[in-house]
Order: sequence, then structure tokens, then C-alpha cells
Amino acid sequence: MNVLIFLACCSASILMRSRAQQEDNCFPGTTDLVIHHEVVDQETGFTKYCSGMAVLKKCEGSCISQVTPSVRYGFSKECKCCRERTRTLRTVVLDACFDVDNNPLPGVTHQMVLQEPSDCACQVCAL
Repeated sequence: MNVLIFLACCSASILMRSRAQQEDNCFPGTTDLVIHHEVVDQETGFTKYCSGMAVLKKCEGSCISQVTPSVRYGFSKECKCCRERTRTLRTVVLDACFDVDNNPLPGVTHQMVLQEPSDCACQVCAL
């Protein structure tokens, strides 16, 4: 029994020491997003297909997660993911629009409102 207690103490101190040497690294980055959107005017029934490209923010990086033995539960899990802490709305203009026959519609655009992260942090993982 003394041996088991000693091993548990040693593994806990090694875990704390190795964890202290690591740190979370989660930050906002950017990504190029190509958007294709079908737009149907509810009043006229006119359909147009618009596309465009936007550079949007994304969360990227790594977070410390661990699974440790637990006498009570078998294993204690602490999982963290790099996720948005706050979001902002962003208007994107799709500037290449076409009709149903794939004919260009010069001067026609379509605006979309998308969400993008404004701040990122390591948070408890959720589905």
C-alpha cells in the first residue's frame, strides 16, 4: 500500500512539473473563405447565384488537455479547445452574381452577415 501511495505522489509531481513547462497557445488567425450563395427574391421569385471571397478571422493554436488516473472515477479528464471567446458580426459583399442560365449580372451584388471570432481562448471542450 505504501508503494502505491508513493507512486501516486510521484506521478502527480511529474504531471505538475511537465504541465508547468507547457502553456496554452490560442490566438486569432485569418482564413480565406470562398462563398457561394443562392438568393431567391421572395416577391419576384427571381433567383441569382452570387459568390465572392472574404478574409475572415478564425481561432487557431493549441491548448493543454490531460487525462490523469483517478481513484474515484478511473480517469479524470480535462480537455480544452481553442475556441472563440467573443464574436462579432461582419458584412461580406458577394460581387460576382449570375442568373439561373449562368449569365453575369453586371453591377449586381449581394450582402451577407457572418459571425467571426473577435477573441480566442482555451476553453472547456463542448460538442
